[in-house]
Amino acid sequence: MKRVFDRYILKEIASPFAIGLLVYTFTLLINQILILSKTLIAKGATIGTVLKILLYLLPDLFSFTIPMATLMGVLAGMSRLSSDSEIVAFRTMGICNRQVLKPVLLFSFATWLVSSWLIMYLAPEANYRFSKLHTGVVLSQTISGIKPGIFYQDLPFYSLYFQNQDLSGEWQDVFMCS
Repeated sequence: MKRVFDRYILKEIASPFAIGLLVYTFTLLINQILILSKTLIAKGATIGTVLKILLYLLPDLFSFTIPMATLMGVLAGMSRLSSDSEIVAFRTMGICNRQVLKPVLLFSFATWLVSSWLIMYLAPEANYRFSKLHTGVVLSQTISGIKPGIFYQDLPFYSLYFQNQDLSGEWQDVFMCS
Protein backbone atom coordinates (compact mmCIF):
# COMPACT_ATOMS: atom_id res chain seq x y z
CA MET A 1 0.00 0.00 0.00
CA LYS A 2 2.80 2.44 0.87
CA ARG A 3 4.52 1.85 -2.43
CA VAL A 4 1.38 2.58 -4.45
CA PHE A 5 0.76 5.68 -2.36
CA ASP A 6 4.34 6.94 -2.89
CA ARG A 7 4.11 6.36 -6.65
CA TYR A 8 0.81 8.22 -6.76
CA ILE A 9 2.24 11.29 -5.05
CA LEU A 10 5.40 11.17 -7.21
CA LYS A 11 3.23 11.01 -10.33
CA GLU A 12 1.32 14.09 -9.17
CA ILE A 13 4.61 15.96 -8.69
CA ALA A 14 6.44 14.68 -11.78
CA SER A 15 4.12 16.00 -14.49
CA PRO A 16 4.20 19.68 -13.36
CA PHE A 17 7.94 19.27 -12.79
CA ALA A 18 8.45 18.10 -16.38
CA ILE A 19 6.32 20.91 -17.79
CA GLY A 20 8.13 23.48 -15.67
CA LEU A 21 11.54 22.12 -16.66
CA LEU A 22 10.60 22.29 -20.33
CA VAL A 23 9.17 25.81 -20.16
CA TYR A 24 11.93 27.30 -18.00
CA THR A 25 14.73 25.71 -20.03
CA PHE A 26 13.16 26.76 -23.33
CA THR A 27 12.74 30.34 -22.08
CA LEU A 28 16.35 30.67 -20.94
CA LEU A 29 17.66 28.87 -24.03
CA ILE A 30 15.80 31.21 -26.38
CA ASN A 31 17.42 34.15 -24.59
CA GLN A 32 20.89 32.66 -25.14
CA ILE A 33 20.08 31.85 -28.78
CA LEU A 34 19.09 35.46 -29.43
CA ILE A 35 22.30 36.72 -27.80
CA LEU A 36 24.54 34.33 -29.72
CA SER A 37 22.73 34.38 -33.06
CA LYS A 38 24.26 37.66 -34.20
CA THR A 39 27.78 36.39 -33.64
CA LEU A 40 27.25 32.90 -35.00
CA ILE A 41 25.30 33.92 -38.09
CA ALA A 42 27.71 36.73 -38.94
CA LYS A 43 30.69 34.40 -38.62
CA GLY A 44 29.06 31.64 -40.69
CA ALA A 45 29.04 28.89 -38.08
CA THR A 46 27.86 25.46 -39.24
CA ILE A 47 24.73 23.74 -37.90
CA GLY A 48 26.91 21.19 -36.08
CA THR A 49 28.82 23.95 -34.32
CA VAL A 50 25.61 25.72 -33.31
CA LEU A 51 24.17 22.46 -31.92
CA LYS A 52 27.38 21.84 -29.97
CA ILE A 53 27.20 25.34 -28.53
CA LEU A 54 23.57 24.78 -27.48
CA LEU A 55 24.52 21.44 -25.94
CA TYR A 56 27.29 23.13 -23.94
CA LEU A 57 24.80 25.74 -22.67
CA LEU A 58 22.31 23.17 -21.31
CA PRO A 59 24.11 22.08 -18.10
CA ASP A 60 24.36 25.66 -16.90
CA LEU A 61 20.71 26.28 -17.73
CA PHE A 62 19.62 23.05 -16.02
CA SER A 63 21.41 24.12 -12.86
CA PHE A 64 18.90 27.00 -12.69
CA THR A 65 15.79 25.36 -14.11
CA ILE A 66 15.79 22.08 -12.15
CA PRO A 67 15.32 23.79 -8.75
CA MET A 68 12.63 26.08 -10.19
CA ALA A 69 10.83 23.14 -11.79
CA THR A 70 11.07 21.17 -8.54
CA LEU A 71 9.39 23.99 -6.66
CA MET A 72 6.72 24.24 -9.34
CA GLY A 73 6.14 20.48 -9.36
CA VAL A 74 5.82 20.20 -5.59
CA LEU A 75 3.56 23.24 -5.29
CA ALA A 76 1.32 22.28 -8.21
CA GLY A 77 1.12 18.60 -7.24
CA MET A 78 0.37 19.19 -3.58
CA SER A 79 -2.04 22.01 -4.47
CA ARG A 80 -4.00 19.68 -6.73
CA LEU A 81 -4.12 17.00 -4.04
CA SER A 82 -5.35 19.57 -1.54
CA SER A 83 -7.94 21.14 -3.84
CA ASP A 84 -9.45 17.73 -4.64
CA SER A 85 -9.56 16.99 -0.88
CA GLU A 86 -7.29 14.00 -1.36
CA ILE A 87 -5.14 15.08 1.59
CA VAL A 88 -8.27 14.85 3.77
CA ALA A 89 -9.03 11.43 2.28
CA PHE A 90 -5.48 10.29 3.09
CA ARG A 91 -5.93 11.35 6.70
CA THR A 92 -9.22 9.46 6.99
CA MET A 93 -7.44 6.37 5.65
CA GLY A 94 -4.95 6.71 8.49
CA ILE A 95 -2.04 8.09 6.44
CA CYS A 96 -0.14 10.69 8.45
CA ASN A 97 1.53 13.84 7.11
CA ARG A 98 4.95 12.25 7.42
CA GLN A 99 3.99 9.57 4.89
CA VAL A 100 2.70 12.25 2.51
CA LEU A 101 5.92 14.24 2.81
CA LYS A 102 8.25 11.24 2.37
CA PRO A 103 7.95 10.99 -1.47
CA VAL A 104 8.07 14.79 -1.75
CA LEU A 105 11.29 14.94 0.26
CA LEU A 106 12.82 12.06 -1.71
CA PHE A 107 11.97 13.76 -5.00
CA SER A 108 13.37 17.07 -3.76
CA PHE A 109 16.53 15.39 -2.48
CA ALA A 110 17.06 13.63 -5.83
CA THR A 111 16.69 16.86 -7.79
CA TRP A 112 19.03 18.58 -5.33
CA LEU A 113 21.67 15.91 -5.97
CA VAL A 114 21.29 16.28 -9.74
CA SER A 115 21.50 20.08 -9.51
CA SER A 116 24.55 19.92 -7.26
CA TRP A 117 26.31 17.56 -9.66
CA LEU A 118 25.48 19.87 -12.57
CA ILE A 119 26.69 22.98 -10.76
CA MET A 120 29.90 21.50 -9.36
CA TYR A 121 31.08 19.19 -12.12
CA LEU A 122 29.28 19.30 -15.45
CA ALA A 123 28.53 23.04 -15.86
CA PRO A 124 32.14 24.26 -15.39
CA GLU A 125 33.41 21.78 -17.99
CA ALA A 126 30.60 22.68 -20.39
CA ASN A 127 31.23 26.41 -19.89
CA TYR A 128 34.93 25.92 -20.64
CA ARG A 129 34.15 23.98 -23.82
CA PHE A 130 31.54 26.56 -24.80
CA SER A 131 33.96 29.47 -24.47
CA LYS A 132 36.68 27.54 -26.30
CA LEU A 133 34.34 26.63 -29.19
CA HIS A 134 32.78 30.11 -29.37
CA THR A 135 36.18 31.81 -29.37
CA GLY A 136 37.42 29.36 -32.00
CA VAL A 137 34.47 30.12 -34.29
CA VAL A 138 34.88 33.87 -33.92
CA LEU A 139 38.65 33.81 -34.42
CA SER A 140 38.67 31.36 -37.33
CA GLN A 141 36.17 33.39 -39.29
CA THR A 142 37.88 36.66 -38.40
CA ILE A 143 41.32 35.40 -39.44
CA SER A 144 40.01 33.98 -42.72
CA GLY A 145 38.46 37.37 -43.54
CA ILE A 146 41.74 39.25 -43.23
CA LYS A 147 43.55 39.74 -46.55
CA PRO A 148 47.21 40.63 -47.01
CA GLY A 149 48.06 44.25 -47.83
CA ILE A 150 44.86 45.66 -46.27
CA PHE A 151 44.48 47.27 -42.85
CA TYR A 152 42.03 45.33 -40.68
CA GLN A 153 40.34 47.57 -38.10
CA ASP A 154 37.47 45.40 -36.80
CA LEU A 155 39.42 44.31 -33.72
CA PRO A 156 38.53 46.49 -30.73
CA PHE A 157 41.30 49.04 -30.02
CA TYR A 158 43.71 47.54 -32.60
CA SER A 159 44.59 47.83 -36.26
CA LEU A 160 46.22 44.87 -37.98
CA TYR A 161 48.23 44.73 -41.19
CA PHE A 162 50.43 42.07 -42.76
CA GLN A 163 52.37 42.18 -46.01
CA ASN A 164 52.29 38.61 -47.30
CA GLN A 165 51.07 35.12 -46.51
CA ASP A 166 53.16 32.01 -47.21
CA LEU A 167 51.83 28.70 -48.59
CA SER A 168 51.05 27.30 -45.11
CA GLY A 169 48.92 30.36 -44.32
CA GLU A 170 51.30 32.05 -41.88
CA TRP A 171 51.48 35.83 -42.00
CA GLN A 172 54.72 37.64 -42.79
CA ASP A 173 55.72 41.20 -41.90
CA VAL A 174 52.89 41.73 -39.38
CA PHE A 175 52.18 45.23 -38.09
CA MET A 176 49.79 45.79 -35.18
CA CYS A 177 49.02 49.11 -33.53
CA SER A 178 46.58 50.33 -30.96
